[in-house]
Amino acid sequence: MASIFKRNSKHLTASQLRREPYWIEYFDENARRRRSKGYTSLEATERKAADLEERARRLRDGLVDPAMEKLAEHRKRPIDDHLQDFEESIGGGDSTKKHVRLTMTRIRRIVEGAGLASIGQINCDAIEGFLQEHRRKEDLGNRTYNHYLQAFDEFCRWLVRTNRLAVNPISSLGRLNTEVDVRHKRRSLTPSEVAKLVESAWASSAIVQGYDGRLRSRAYFVSYMTGLRQKEMGSLTAGNFDLKSKQPTVTIEAACSKRRRQDTIPLHPELVSVLRPWLSELGPDEPLFPRFARKKAWLMVKKDLERIDIAYETKAGIADFHAAGRASHITEMLRQGANMVQVMKQARHSDIRMTMRYFKADLTDQVTAIERLPLPGNAGQQIVSTHCGGTCPEAAENGNALHKNSPARKMQNPGSDRGFDASRKTMAGDGNGCHQSPDEWRRRESNPRPAIFPWGLLRA
Repeated sequence: MASIFKRNSKHLTASQLRREPYWIEYFDENARRRRSKGYTSLEATERKAADLEERARRLRDGLVDPAMEKLAEHRKRPIDDHLQDFEESIGGGDSTKKHVRLTMTRIRRIVEGAGLASIGQINCDAIEGFLQEHRRKEDLGNRTYNHYLQAFDEFCRWLVRTNRLAVNPISSLGRLNTEVDVRHKRRSLTPSEVAKLVESAWASSAIVQGYDGRLRSRAYFVSYMTGLRQKEMGSLTAGNFDLKSKQPTVTIEAACSKRRRQDTIPLHPELVSVLRPWLSELGPDEPLFPRFARKKAWLMVKKDLERIDIAYETKAGIADFHAAGRASHITEMLRQGANMVQVMKQARHSDIRMTMRYFKADLTDQVTAIERLPLPGNAGQQIVSTHCGGTCPEAAENGNALHKNSPARKMQNPGSDRGFDASRKTMAGDGNGCHQSPDEWRRRESNPRPAIFPWGLLRA
């Protein structure tokens, strides 16, 4: 039986005693003595005492799950208490201050807009309704909408992980398709355009964002040859480079890497030849590009492109620093024959779908790919001959020219007329029955020669 009393009643006047609340002393489900604050009304306190004893009895008899009781308590707590705990949780991990600030801003905006007072009020209709309304009022893109939803979903998953909610209440909400609403579309530059950009900056006497022409030129070149992001470029010092090893490399520290771990990537031989004399002039901790992460690198590129009459923005997208460097780096690796896995590892992407977003194949890329498709032996000649009833001398002549039906050739490689076999180069015709030399074949528009960079300028 619970006992009800008032504390310190001996030193209180009658009026003070009436204002003092009653206290309840009872035994919980584990037979431990507990105290709970009641009310100034004796009848209300007696009802609360009876409820506490009944709850303890039900827990003791196994009629109530303690975990469910704990969940019920969390659902009643103010949602601000949970938000403070969540912010401390992500702030103490590997997340950057910027990520924590953006995440909490988006979550609190949803909480306020949806009118959530506790986590028990979270539901799909409230969250989706606010996001759709907010998207309409602020003209948000699909990607930004997804960022809001992702932040709140991260909060809900944390509530489940810390046993504050049984399930994620918004797990059924889907993301919007970002491909149909691109607000910041980028286009990669061709190697010849990158070469012109490097030359334009090198010859410029203008100071843009505190960088002279030579430093801008080196920034463009290093970004294109390594695929590093702007923040990673700003973190580079001479000590990050290892040019003495058999395979020279550059190391990106975890604090500056987007995926929050240390990365080491190989360097192109021509880039190494440019870096050697340059790094010898710098101290081991001296940055290559001072405060570069805070610069408007897009403005540098825009000014240097305007000088050589290359449009900064076209229907294909804008050519900012990320596009001219990293996007062009990834695109050209794929165009030069590297497979998707190799490029994904070089780009340090965790998902191959992210790598695929960088490469926009055009008609020329499709022509190059289809020309590399191996023919199935002399099947084409047989099909044409059968169709013509064996009376098509032109088809037979062309078939002999294409396939050279010698038994030895069939045994070696039935598809040697296509693919990466060296003999393919002698098979390309000019349309008049004349075969081109390998060098002439490489100069076709569908497979142009790589651009020649101004190595001499950069080594100076």
